[in-house]
Amino acid sequence: MCTSERRPPMSRKRHPHPDRERPVMRAGGVCAEPGCPRLAVRRGRCEVHTPPPWTGQAERRRNAGAPTGAARQRLRLLVLVRADGRCESCGVRLGADWTMDHVDPVAFGGSSHLDNLAAICPRCHARKTQREAALGRARARSRSLPPNAERQGLG
Repeated sequence: MCTSERRPPMSRKRHPHPDRERPVMRAGGVCAEPGCPRLAVRRGRCEVHTPPPWTGQAERRRNAGAPTGAARQRLRLLVLVRADGRCESCGVRLGADWTMDHVDPVAFGGSSHLDNLAAICPRCHARKTQREAALGRARARSRSLPPNAERQGLG
């Protein structure tokens, strides 16, 4: 790189809301496990007492009425066979990274019945997840507004 092609000096990233204060990082405090004096590093627990990821997932699925274990694997196979190995949203050939997705999300009242499940590719799953998240945020906002908010121009 010659001297005439110098790059401008790198600027620091600006805070997205300069009028707001930046969040202050605070120490985690003491572990929530009774009698443990260690500092908390994640979810109020120290490194020793932090549960591994996905702990209790099977129990949460059972409590929600969703199939687990071998029943879930059979259901995945049925969904894949029914889809003929193609994404049920865009039609692309599915790879090993396909997702069994709820057509009507469980959070919005959908079930884990075969009729409500679809085999979709990661790209379609990402798009659907974004749409559902936006819809969920909109529903949460509408629930947090007072009943006459639309008439007042808040909704």
